[in-house]
Amino acid sequence: MVLGAFAAGATAGAAAVALGLLLFRNQLTHLLPVLLFAGIVVAAAVGWYLAGPIADWWRRGVTAVIAVFGAMLLTALTAPMDMIAGPLGLAGFTIVALALSTAAARYSLRSRSRER
Repeated sequence: MVLGAFAAGATAGAAAVALGLLLFRNQLTHLLPVLLFAGIVVAAAVGWYLAGPIADWWRRGVTAVIAVFGAMLLTALTAPMDMIAGPLGLAGFTIVALALSTAAARYSLRSRSRER
C-alpha cells in the first residue's frame, strides 16, 4: 500500500508539472514557481490520501514527503524531455506519468482492501 502511495504521488506530481509546462509554455518566467508548487501539492495530497489506512500521522506524513521528493526527481526529467522531443515529448511524458500514477493508485487501493 505504501509503495503504491509513493509511486502514485510522485508520478501525479510530475504529471501536474509537465502538464503545466505544456499548457503555459510562453509564460514560464512568471509561472514556473507556481507550477513547481502545484506539483508538490498534488504529490503530497495523493500520497497522503493513499496512505490513509496508516493510523500514525507521522508515518503518513513521511509517505507524502517521499512522494514529493520522487515528484521533484521526476520533474527534473521534463526539461531534457522538452529539449529533446519538444511539446510532443512533453505530452507523451505527461500521458505516461498519468498512466503510471493511475496504475499505482489502483495497486495501493487494491492492497488497502486486502489488509482489512
